[in-house]
Amino acid sequence: MLLLGLLLLTSALAGQRTGTRAESNLSSKLQLSSDKEQNGRNYTQHLDWHRKEEKEH
Repeated sequence: MLLLGLLLLTSALAGQRTGTRAESNLSSKLQLSSDKEQNGRNYTQHLDWHRKEEKEH
């Protein structure tokens, strides 16, 4: 009975670790996506600034 309890506890803890890793991986992917989106906006703003500068000269 004690052995069965230890086995169940070990399985539960291993499952939590896997879930945490998956959650962390998803979080990293979402952050990367957000960073790419921000970089795209920065690039567009940079191009707009250059176009404005060229028109003024």
